[in-house]
Amino acid sequence: MLRPALQGAVAVLLSIPVMLILIFVWLPISLPLWLAVWWSTRALPSRGSLSAPSSGHPMETRPRGWLFCYITCLALSWHYSIRLWALVARPRVVFVVYHNTIHTLASFFCLHTGRMMARCGLIPDPVDPALPWFLGLGLISCGPDTGLGLVVGLDPVLDTTSKEQLTQLPACAQRAFPFAKAIAMAGRLPGLVQGATGAALQAPMVDGLAGTVFAMEETVHALRARLPEAKQKSATVAILGGGGFIGSRLVRALATPPAAPKAAAATATAQQPGADGVGAHAEILIPNDVIGYERVIALDLRYKEREIKDRILYTSDPADLSAADIVLVITASGEDAAQYVEHARAGQEWGDDTHPEMGHKVLRAMAAKGVNVHKAMAARSAMTRFLPPLPGWPVGGTPGCLLMALVTAETGRMWNGCGAAAEGCRGKAAAGAEEALPYSEFQAAAKSLGFKAMLVPHKPYLA
Repeated sequence: MLRPALQGAVAVLLSIPVMLILIFVWLPISLPLWLAVWWSTRALPSRGSLSAPSSGHPMETRPRGWLFCYITCLALSWHYSIRLWALVARPRVVFVVYHNTIHTLASFFCLHTGRMMARCGLIPDPVDPALPWFLGLGLISCGPDTGLGLVVGLDPVLDTTSKEQLTQLPACAQRAFPFAKAIAMAGRLPGLVQGATGAALQAPMVDGLAGTVFAMEETVHALRARLPEAKQKSATVAILGGGGFIGSRLVRALATPPAAPKAAAATATAQQPGADGVGAHAEILIPNDVIGYERVIALDLRYKEREIKDRILYTSDPADLSAADIVLVITASGEDAAQYVEHARAGQEWGDDTHPEMGHKVLRAMAAKGVNVHKAMAARSAMTRFLPPLPGWPVGGTPGCLLMALVTAETGRMWNGCGAAAEGCRGKAAAGAEEALPYSEFQAAAKSLGFKAMLVPHKPYLA
């Protein structure tokens, strides 16, 4: 098997003839056709008109036929070159991303090229979910020969995506990349796909749950290390969004140390997500003799009443936030944190794992109160790199869903369904034999591969 660097070089060399054929052969043949299409539709621009642009921006007009043809060739050249690369390099890890604005699209293409592609109708704004565009080569390293991965834009407009499209997404990804050992889906895609199919994801698709919980758990530990030494052993942590799918599992993981022996444990009650998205009670184990977090606050506006179960406080009252030393925000949007600013206090350490992240206004208000806010993510000692970079992620930053795929590809084991330290789960090894794979084993595997928390100051602080 070729080394990853050599695979990439061979793929690039093979892609050059494809690009030349598309540009110099396909372009002249199709030019009259595209000119005719442009002429027939010139009076029906989708975003403005040629004579009266809607916003005054030059790209608000529909491009002329030759420009439409040129951009089409560039897009198809990129698309099929990466498809050819995938056949040659056989990436072991595939990362399916989505994007819903032209500015996130600009992370994969230059802004003006992306805008022209949108105006041409190739990639509408928001991007057409029916078009499987290969957006970037991910230089992903995990172990000696994992080497290369792929960033694929398959399903960007989540709120308008049909159930049929979501159902077909796993099969589509597996057909396109039959050699992949792990296929990760970004953000909300795993939950939406499982909701559409009514079943758990099967290998090589990963649900990302264990990776996300691991990344956030490590982030909380890293934030605790920033507290004064006297406070570290008795710190209280608050999870904003603690009643959600990820939040409820993270609360259990923080309240229950992963290596706790059952013989030294006492029974406690935690909450697991119910049909309405808010937790329902379930028994877990919490050791009696562990020195960890004084209390875990699960703060979610969907909770109906305030209650304390051992170390876990379930509440919807923002005032309870003032008791926390560490705050992790995992709500649907960073702007959700605005309603908690007045209850934040100086010296608190905040981690932001929202997408879209906290805005400038919220961050300035936090800074004025003496609160330290960091982007929360995981990183690897041998940096994970993307070319082009993922939107909003610094060099080395690794999303939790991709982290799980990298660990899966390296170990050959599947941890779908694992997400809390107190839970065991059923998984399958690469050979197909069933075995119990507890979350603690995933933690050990991720740490052995060098994954740990990465705290990055928000850009508004640097502006």
